[in-house]
Amino acid sequence: MHSTFIQVIWGICALSSSTVGHPASPRFEEYKVFEKINELPEGWREVPARIDVERSLSLRIHLAQQNVERFEQKVIEISTPDHSTYGDHMGHQDIKDMLRPADETVENVLAWLDTFGLSEKAIVEDDWVKVDATIGKAQELLHTEYSFYRGDDSEKTILRTTEYSLPAELHKDILLIQPTTMFGLRAMKSHIRKIEEFAEFRALGTERVAHASTLNVTACDATITPACLRALYNFEGYTPSATSGNKLGVNGFLEQYAQYADLETFLAKYRPEAQGANFTFVSVNGGLNTQDPTTSKTYAEANLDIQYTVGVSYPIPNIYFSTPSRPPHIPDLDAVENDSEPYLDWLNWLLKQDDIPQTITTSYGESEQIVPLSYRKSVCNLFAQLGARGVSVLFSSGDSGPGWSCLSNDGKNTTKFLPTFPAACPFVTSVGGTIQVKPEKAVYFSSGGFSETWDMPDYQKDAVNAFYMNHPNSWKPWAKYFVKGGRGFPDVSAQGDNYHVILGGRDYLIGGTSASSPAFAGIVSLLNDDRLKRGKKPLGFLNPWLYSRAVASTFTDIKAGRSTGCNAGWDAVEGWDPVTGLGTPNFDALRRTY
Repeated sequence: MHSTFIQVIWGICALSSSTVGHPASPRFEEYKVFEKINELPEGWREVPARIDVERSLSLRIHLAQQNVERFEQKVIEISTPDHSTYGDHMGHQDIKDMLRPADETVENVLAWLDTFGLSEKAIVEDDWVKVDATIGKAQELLHTEYSFYRGDDSEKTILRTTEYSLPAELHKDILLIQPTTMFGLRAMKSHIRKIEEFAEFRALGTERVAHASTLNVTACDATITPACLRALYNFEGYTPSATSGNKLGVNGFLEQYAQYADLETFLAKYRPEAQGANFTFVSVNGGLNTQDPTTSKTYAEANLDIQYTVGVSYPIPNIYFSTPSRPPHIPDLDAVENDSEPYLDWLNWLLKQDDIPQTITTSYGESEQIVPLSYRKSVCNLFAQLGARGVSVLFSSGDSGPGWSCLSNDGKNTTKFLPTFPAACPFVTSVGGTIQVKPEKAVYFSSGGFSETWDMPDYQKDAVNAFYMNHPNSWKPWAKYFVKGGRGFPDVSAQGDNYHVILGGRDYLIGGTSASSPAFAGIVSLLNDDRLKRGKKPLGFLNPWLYSRAVASTFTDIKAGRSTGCNAGWDAVEGWDPVTGLGTPNFDALRRTY
């Protein structure tokens, strides 16, 4: 009702004499740079090409919200076990009502759009305004110039800019405008090997790895299967329900398509009692799930994720969300279609749904510094909204150790550690990686560190400050490379290397924290299943619960191994550390904490 009301009032009161091409009114003439990136993100390059300024471009404007601090505090409270409101998750309407922009904010933005003849095309929905314009009109509106860009991993092009400006008066009213400076998240850098190339596995034999009922140390030190995870993380004796209402979601971007035939082969080989299990495909804004065994290896991320969420959580229903991540390839580069930012598309679509999976895992991310600040903050707030709805949101911590390129992008090329986004957002649970089983060790590529965007949240202060106090030799040598006092990540960890995955009917070994997150998410889904069967609420936002003393003490503390990168690395030490977090889960012990 509110957004419709605003539009009706604006339609009556707007300056109807404004037409396309009119200059901005005096109140909007003083423009100031709103956002700028100093250099292109790694792996992107500009493609010189003619831009047809009459082609359409859909802009999405995120309006400044009210009560943000109060909302985020409420999310923490309903996620903290000893708080009186623990488990009192919010509904979509409750969240909208709390965060709704002030009427003045909406009116100011619509007045600005009206000076360019765009107000009649604007759709106001909650704290977002969507407006269809031409590229030329968008350039006038934002005092910018768009160009085509292409990533090294794709032949497809996107339309972006490296800087845009807004009227000074509106800087307080607008949080973000896209598509502008956000070039896109990347899948984690999983590495794939053929089984025939792995001598250790040839000596073991498939049966010993696939169907061990207890932890087979020799086999599971070499390669990981669902049987290894069940024995290692102590959930082999638990029988979940297919009908409790519990669901597990897997996020798919970058044209990653989960293959039904490969899942069937995987389950027959590595989880035979789950043969016949499947997943539900959900298209977000036209996302596909193409089935093509000849290109299945291209879909390694999607197949890894779905094979291990189903392999761990069976028979809990699994959902694969596919969101189109890039616009169609445009051979002559003179047309723009579907140029929206896919991550925002998925989040905004999901938050409108009445029925959301209680657990969602995502294996995508990017160096925090190359993601525009406005985008970081808006997306992290959307994750907080999912947590408020009772959803546990898990992300791979990354596969670059303490840093990506190890250099700042501020034009100074300063050597530094680079935290990962969204893994360092304080409203997601970040999952690092381990290797081997007796004992487990930190795997060298597991990313972790400290955010440069968000301060250390209260829920992890005891754990992270203990790291600083008790292990100075682990961080002081690198003190100049990171921000002490930033949000620490990862929060937890799980096995991260040599996972058996079926691609195009063949067995491969895949490594990366993109394996750790779906494995851990499967265990969280089992916990939610257990809670629902006991008449309890789902866990929701996990971190305040995870860092509580009773829960943190159940984790297997990883004290060996280290991450490597930037000619440096984090050590896995006693207690929380920035490579394995609190450690790896013990399902049965976690069940006894609630």
